[in-house]
Amino acid sequence: MPKRNRANEQRKQFGTAAVVPVAAAAKTDAAPVVVAKPVDDAATRAAKMFAESLSAHEAADQAERERVRLETEQMQRHETLKANKQRAADLIKELRGQDRARQRRVEAEAAYRVALAELQEFETGERPAWAPAVEVEVSSDSHDDSHDDSSESADDNSIGDDSASTSE
Repeated sequence: MPKRNRANEQRKQFGTAAVVPVAAAAKTDAAPVVVAKPVDDAATRAAKMFAESLSAHEAADQAERERVRLETEQMQRHETLKANKQRAADLIKELRGQDRARQRRVEAEAAYRVALAELQEFETGERPAWAPAVEVEVSSDSHDDSHDDSSESADDNSIGDDSASTSE
C-alpha cells in the first residue's frame, strides 16, 4: 500500500504555502518562514457554515432535552403532592367513623392541611395565607453552649413535677 502524502493533504486543506526564499533567509540568519495563505473558497465557507449549523442544532437539542427533563420532574412532583393530599383525605374519612381515634384524626387533619398547602403552593407559586408554618430543621452544627444550658434548666424544673414523669 502506498504511503500517504501528508504535505499534499495539507495543501488541499489549507491551500498553498508561501515560502520565503532560502537566499533571503540566509541573509537574516534566520530559519525559512512558511506562511500559509488563508483559503477563502466556496468549499471552506460551506464547511464553516455546516459546522456552525451543526453546533446550533446540537445546542437546540440539548436545550430541548433539558426542558423535557424539567417538565417531567415538575409533573412527577405534582403527582406526588396530589397523592399525598389524597392519602391524607382518605385517612381522615377512615378515622371520622371511629370515636376512639380523636388524636389520630386531629393529626390526620393537620397532615391534610400541610399536604393541601404544599399542593396549592406548587400550583400557584405562593403559599396560602391559611397554611401552617413551615418547620425549618436546625442542623447540629448551629447549636451553641447557651442552648445546652437552657435544656439543663428545663430538666431541673421538671424534677419536682411528678405528673410529667408518671405515664401510668
